Amino acid sequence: MKTEVIERMEAQRRQAELLRELNFQQFALDQHSIVSMTDSDGKITYTNGRFCKISGYSEKELLGNNHRILKSGVHPESYYNEIWDTISKGLTWRGEVCNKAKDGTLYWVNASIVPFMGDSGPERYISIRTDITERKRAEEALRAAEERSRLLLESVGEGIFGIGEDGLVDFINQEALKLLGYEADELIGQKIHPIIHHTHADGSHYPIEECPMHKSATEGSFHKVEDELLWRKDGSCFPAQYTSVPIVKGGKLSGVVVLFRDITEQQRANQAISEARTAAEEATRAKSDFLANMSHEIRTPMNAIIGMSHLAIQTDMDSKQRDYVNKIHHAADSLLGLINDILDFSKIEAGKLDMETIPFSLDDTLEKCATLISVKTVEKGLELLIDIDPDVPHGLVGDPLRLGQALTITWRTTQSNSPSRVKSFYASRW
Repeated sequence: MKTEVIERMEAQRRQAELLRELNFQQFALDQHSIVSMTDSDGKITYTNGRFCKISGYSEKELLGNNHRILKSGVHPESYYNEIWDTISKGLTWRGEVCNKAKDGTLYWVNASIVPFMGDSGPERYISIRTDITERKRAEEALRAAEERSRLLLESVGEGIFGIGEDGLVDFINQEALKLLGYEADELIGQKIHPIIHHTHADGSHYPIEECPMHKSATEGSFHKVEDELLWRKDGSCFPAQYTSVPIVKGGKLSGVVVLFRDITEQQRANQAISEARTAAEEATRAKSDFLANMSHEIRTPMNAIIGMSHLAIQTDMDSKQRDYVNKIHHAADSLLGLINDILDFSKIEAGKLDMETIPFSLDDTLEKCATLISVKTVEKGLELLIDIDPDVPHGLVGDPLRLGQALTITWRTTQSNSPSRVKSFYASRW
């Protein structure tokens, strides 16, 4: 009898210790995990405080209810069916679940659902969860950032690829694949130089040690190359402009990004512009040559007219005849000046106009100009007055022909555009 009492007391002691240990474990579990228990039909029989806090439901609202009260609509019905099929077979299910709190907000948990088996199958289920909402938000933010980066890489009109610190391609955009004629899996994880950058335009081998992309990846140097060949999968090549930019993280070189574009059309456009410029220059030269020849052909008889009319003026003739010859003489002078102006204009266009730097008399130059326009001045009823400041020297150094042309054009323009009766020219020192 005494032995039975001792054994009963020992059993009670062990049971109390076990219960105390279980209480400790439950306390520790409640501090860090979201815990609930259900019966075999899925009705909630126990919840801890963390479950109530994250779901927003009270213990009274949860007990006797089904976990379907937390369904968020994020997962398809088949997802929940898979969970139930697993635990109803006595197997533990582990995974991530998005639940909906009482206020409608969504939260994510990492759950382990463990069945407690009886003689006829699972009698109850215990669910132990940890809140991973912040982690899921961070993952979603990272996915969104990666998607934005991907869209950015795909939207630019240039080929872009990256080389990791191991020297292998670790990403490449669609434009680059399109330009090079490869699929992504043919280039990812490969050394790029032997594939697309192996040969110079003259057919000679391009050593990788000389490749600017390789130097960026190994030396951390920035390179911009205006014109080098890149080779396609089909063996053809195209001229490319590219930039290789080293990637440095924490002071350590971790790779390189290369941006490139096909400049075939740009080179064709540049060639067309160059050809058009050459054609325009040739046309200008031809025009200048034509004007020079024509001016020579015209000036020869024009000089004869000027000379002969000058001689005729020296002879005896009546006033009417003298007026006619004077007009012929001055018209020829004017026409010769116009021819010289046209020739000078063509020289300016061709960039061949040479300015003289010689001593000349300002008085002589002004007198010649006045003689050329005097007839027109008189015909218009104008009077030409030339006034030279005493401080202006009579002997100058420059191009008297160009000065005379400029003054003549100025006077003729003034005669044509102004109704004034008197015109004057005033020269002063600057």
